[in-house]
Amino acid sequence: IIPVVMKTCAFTGNRPDKLPWGYDETDSRCLSASEQILGEIFRAAEEGFGRFVCGMAQGGDTMFAEAVLFAKKTHNIILECAVPFKNQCAHWNELSVRRYNKIIASADEVNVLSDKYTPWCMHARNRYMVDRADRIIALNYADSGGTKYTLEYALRKNKEIICLV
Repeated sequence: IIPVVMKTCAFTGNRPDKLPWGYDETDSRCLSASEQILGEIFRAAEEGFGRFVCGMAQGGDTMFAEAVLFAKKTHNIILECAVPFKNQCAHWNELSVRRYNKIIASADEVNVLSDKYTPWCMHARNRYMVDRADRIIALNYADSGGTKYTLEYALRKNKEIICLV
């Protein structure tokens, strides 16, 4: 029996402080971005992508993970949560922690990459996702930070990148 190799799609996106709508998910720009993310997930699933990897940060990552969970209702896809370190959400507000825990509980696979926070654990998580991905979906509104770093790394690795902004 020849194993089926599943194509993987990973996501990178800004945290709320770098998104033009911040935490206001009722903002029309956020609603539009959410629709674009969901559309790209559906398109990827229809093109044979079966695994979707999310880094579990606030902002774009949460939008992506929730969209994958929605798409799972109609598509045979897997959500993998690539958690950079244990207790990632320990200092978040209550609503964000509830959303995070709901996503983790609904995920098909959760990989915690470090036992504790380190100055480089986010970059290690981003490289982990890019190294395993065939396609990167990006929601990038910033000229600096982790999303920019991840996209630069993905370019060096010759990954297919779909930028939604």
